[in-house]
Amino acid sequence: MADDPSPADKHHPQNKDILLIIENKNPKNLSILIKPEVLKNSAEGRAKIENAGWLALTVPAAPPGVSSMDSEFNVPTEELGDFDYYSLTGETNPLTPIGTCYNLERGKCYKITFTNNTFGTDCISQELIGDIPHVKGGLKIIPSRKALPTVRDDISIPPRRPSEVLTPK
Repeated sequence: MADDPSPADKHHPQNKDILLIIENKNPKNLSILIKPEVLKNSAEGRAKIENAGWLALTVPAAPPGVSSMDSEFNVPTEELGDFDYYSLTGETNPLTPIGTCYNLERGKCYKITFTNNTFGTDCISQELIGDIPHVKGGLKIIPSRKALPTVRDDISIPPRRPSEVLTPK
């Protein structure tokens, strides 16, 4: 039938959230920051960034003998502001380089893999099309509000690193 939605549409019917399947291949806990991508150099961009939200959460380290800790996370874009694209940044240590995946489009599903490199963390994204795999036996982080820390009053613009939100003053 021509009106049958594709498997991806069945998962996201008229939904503008982003579904993330996250693989933490680091031997340490992974702090993640999800925020809208905003062009700051225009008046419209500066106005939009003031209304932009962000989500921060932690994915546990892979236990000994396991290659990765897999989790599933639904990013409710209405909580972050009305933007077309979002970025996801991960770090295992606030003193080392971060790994960032850009151009994550709302209404889509992505497999995001974080790996450890010599200096910090790498982020690799892959859009998943068709049947959406669900993590079996992994961590399911839904709803997002339970994973959020209290927003700090001294942060007035979207943070650059997860540790800016997750690390106490």
